[in-house]
Amino acid sequence: SSAHMEEELSMKEQNYKKSVDRERMEKEYETLGIRDRFIFSKVMTDKNLCIQVLRCLTGNDIEDIGDITAEKYFQITNDGKGVRYDVYVEDADDNAYDAEMQNYTYQAKKELMLRNRYYQSIIDNRMMESGMEYQELKDSYVIFICTFDPFGKGRRRYTFFNVCEEDKELYADDGRTILIFNTGGCLGDLSEDAKEFLDYVENGTVSGSLSEALEEAVKYARHNKEWRSEYMMNMANYWDAKREGRAEGMECGNATSLVNYVAKCMNKHNFSLEETLDMLGETMEDYLKAKSIVEQDEVTV
Repeated sequence: SSAHMEEELSMKEQNYKKSVDRERMEKEYETLGIRDRFIFSKVMTDKNLCIQVLRCLTGNDIEDIGDITAEKYFQITNDGKGVRYDVYVEDADDNAYDAEMQNYTYQAKKELMLRNRYYQSIIDNRMMESGMEYQELKDSYVIFICTFDPFGKGRRRYTFFNVCEEDKELYADDGRTILIFNTGGCLGDLSEDAKEFLDYVENGTVSGSLSEALEEAVKYARHNKEWRSEYMMNMANYWDAKREGRAEGMECGNATSLVNYVAKCMNKHNFSLEETLDMLGETMEDYLKAKSIVEQDEVTV
């Protein structure tokens, strides 16, 4: 029957698209560098390398670290929004570090800072789960390694604390630090190791022992069959979700539908806002406009 033939043709088309996706992913994996979040998370599972990178980025004298958690999804409550950390680790003093590789140049500055705020809240909640008292909370560092300048100031590093508006020398000594690095920046003093790391991320420059070790780790990751399979599976799920998202996204003709569907996709696939918008073929600018319209309607009502 014609219906059966259409179904068969549809299946063949889907299989063809999947084979094309697989071939594309195979070629892509051979060229991935440390700027890719997946490769970065795998490279950072090397304990010695992880310690070196965290040392140079934070300036802390980190002697040892516990288990390294890469691409781990954390959720405090069953119905709450979770986060997927690229790399999460605690040092010998129980201080917590979350390191993220960030490539989305269209991300709004405010969105980046709100993500930092939420990531630190998840870290605090994890620490308090064990019944700690407030004064026992250890220091936490959320580190974003950006391959773009989120603030447009040309700095290589932006460090944020809670500072008193009336007295800039007074800041809340609550143990929380936000570090945002711009790999293409030129302003500001950094350690030689930190400069070497950022230069390597920016353009693959191998200029010392740290970048040499990173380059070897990247090559190892490219040839690791288990990691390759994991990447292929992740990307296959991503492309399936992207096709589904595009199909359903066509029905999102108004602001409310778009905002609601973005939330649905983020919850269903555990994607970040950026990944979800990319999947739907929507820009951050259009999404923020739609969100503003929805929020204004809610206020009006």
